[in-house]
Amino acid sequence: MYEINLSRCIFCGYCEVACPFDAITMGHDFEMSDYHRSDLIFTKEMLLAEPLERTPLRAEGE
Repeated sequence: MYEINLSRCIFCGYCEVACPFDAITMGHDFEMSDYHRSDLIFTKEMLLAEPLERTPLRAEGE
């Protein structure tokens, strides 16, 4: 199971350096707060981006 637990993160940037695909990037958002610790845990499914809508080069049957 893959998850990022921001309540344990010290924002050192090691995960950003170690990621071979530049999928993890550190931004300038540093005031991340919540009322429940469980809301600071992100799973793989929560982090996946929506698929891009692609326009076909040709219409079907051409």
